[in-house]
Amino acid sequence: MFFNWLKQNILFNKYYLLVFTVIVLTITIQSIIQFSLAQQRHDALRINVAGRQRMLSQMIVKNIYQCRYSICDYDNIRLEINELSFINEALQKGSATMDLEPLTNVDIQNNFDKLQPHLNYILKTLRS
Repeated sequence: MFFNWLKQNILFNKYYLLVFTVIVLTITIQSIIQFSLAQQRHDALRINVAGRQRMLSQMIVKNIYQCRYSICDYDNIRLEINELSFINEALQKGSATMDLEPLTNVDIQNNFDKLQPHLNYILKTLRS
């Protein structure tokens, strides 16, 4: 009788240990997944803004090309250049409105530094 009770008690304890282990593993895995999704959300926002920057630069080049060979809309180019300048600065220094943190990668910052004189030249030319 005692052995039957002990055997049932051990099986009962093993069952609860298994259930507890499954619960702990589920919570741990879910925490890891949520952390990863939060990181990806942050990266996705930065990638989206960088894609917008690229789209604006291509629109500006297309509009400048059109100015050379046909009708030109300087106001539209000015708006695009100002937006490109804003996005360029937001990607580098961060932006609270766009929920972007400042850039920390030195290699990317060096590329932005190489781009800045060209952007400044275009801005200065369009303003005059």
